[in-house]
Amino acid sequence: MDRIIYDKYPSISPTDIASAIEYIIRSPENVTISEINIKPTGSET
Repeated sequence: MDRIIYDKYPSISPTDIASAIEYIIRSPENVTISEINIKPTGSET
């Protein structure tokens, strides 16, 4: 039942999250990233 509900919504893979974290880690030392919001493309919120 849950799969029927969730399959119609865009999702983010663990690899996508890892890539975002890697981007933060590799940013220059003179750059401060204080917040990051991650959501799937096409999501309403």
